[in-house]
Amino acid sequence: MSSRGLMVVAKGDGFLEGCDGAGGGVVCAKKMDVELIQQDNVELEHQLIEVGNKLSNPPPLTDDLLLLLDVTNHEISMLHALKPSMKALIHEDLLRHSDVDVNVAVASCMCEIVRITAPDAPYDDDQMRAVFQLIVSSFEGLADQSNRSYNKRLSVLENVCKTKAFVIMLDIECDVVIVRMFEHFLRSIRDYHRGDIFLYMETIMVLILKESEEVSVELLKPLLASVKKHSEGVLPVARELGEGVLWKSAEKLKPYLMQAVSALCGIR
Repeated sequence: MSSRGLMVVAKGDGFLEGCDGAGGGVVCAKKMDVELIQQDNVELEHQLIEVGNKLSNPPPLTDDLLLLLDVTNHEISMLHALKPSMKALIHEDLLRHSDVDVNVAVASCMCEIVRITAPDAPYDDDQMRAVFQLIVSSFEGLADQSNRSYNKRLSVLENVCKTKAFVIMLDIECDVVIVRMFEHFLRSIRDYHRGDIFLYMETIMVLILKESEEVSVELLKPLLASVKKHSEGVLPVARELGEGVLWKSAEKLKPYLMQAVSALCGIR
């Protein structure tokens, strides 16, 4: 890189203008509210590569990192130019970042990568398990509309539903993560989620049950707990969600329900 440093210029909601000064390690970023600057494919490809290189050495300030991740999320378009970003995003420094909002932003980027590379997984099985663990963790905050990353969490949920990324989760046996996802949905669903959000959650759970070769008791426990009479802390909308999933999966669940109901005795 020259002494003048990297200049990333993109316009639109969530984009940034960044510069890396001659001293190195200095990132200047700000949002811009106008149209994306017109550029040809060669220039865009170069920009994506440079953004990926910047992700390899993430800026220390959370706000700067979030803006850089927004660029990665919105500018993803050409797979061969995504290689640096794909490599950087799977690095431990980003995949297991200490800031929750950064985690959600990385999960959002990962969802876009999964969407683009579908039906093939973009990483090996162990890496994909870590990716899905991060993606599912973003659902934990869906109950809080005031959360800084609330809209990104909704976007991740929509992406997982529409791309059927959960099929990969089944293929690589992310059993514990899938159970956790069911739990997050049933604990986070609120009345203001009625409509698309409710439908996304219901669709994901129904299709996971449908596509599963076998349905474990652990997977059914959160659903049965949500419809159990007098269950403490279960909201009416969560009960409605659980009932809808069980009703639409009734035929598939018949062989498993007796064992699961017996296990329900241990749920408080």
